[in-house]
Amino acid sequence: KKVSAVKHKAVKLRIYPTQEQVHILAQHFGCARWWWNYALNQCIETYKETGKGLKQSALNSMLPKLKKEKETEWLKDCYSQVLQSVSLNLSRAYQNFFVRVAWPTAKVERNILDSSHIITVSQSSTPKKSNKWATVLNFLESWELLKQ
Repeated sequence: KKVSAVKHKAVKLRIYPTQEQVHILAQHFGCARWWWNYALNQCIETYKETGKGLKQSALNSMLPKLKKEKETEWLKDCYSQVLQSVSLNLSRAYQNFFVRVAWPTAKVERNILDSSHIITVSQSSTPKKSNKWATVLNFLESWELLKQ
């Protein structure tokens, strides 16, 4: 038998944002944290009422309505991919909870330059699968968008 091993590679980059970029990143981190806590609460309430949780697609379908509401129109300033990646992470957290790990917890505000803060911003086309640097280049292209 031939056993195929998959290697995952990661590149750790250090960025030095300007004050304006720090403000934009803080805004995106804040939106991501707020959406996580709001979506987690919606999942808990739905589970109490129906016995079933909310899937990623159901969470993502709430976003356009929230962006149109007066109290949460500030979500429009955040890239949609950031909020959608939070929905994906929350649905994965629920899947992991039922399989092996702990209950998803609320997010709290911390230093935005802390290494534990990760958001996903992808405004470019899908990278080539054969290019091992595609993910890094995709990140750098996204960072250029934030710099504008």
